[in-house]
Amino acid sequence: MSAEPGAILGGMQKVRKLNRREVPPTANPLRPDKPAPCLTQEEALRNAPEKADGFFAVPRLEG
Repeated sequence: MSAEPGAILGGMQKVRKLNRREVPPTANPLRPDKPAPCLTQEEALRNAPEKADGFFAVPRLEG
């Protein structure tokens, strides 16, 4: 776990060094955005520990 903060800070340093003036707000300057096929609902839910009516089932949060 102690290496994780260093990795995060290293990633932040990479982003700071980039020329972001001409990068649109929704772009990822570290890699090109390439369209890819979406998962089907069945594929997305395939490994879900619990599902209900075609959705991920999660415990109810009471607050």
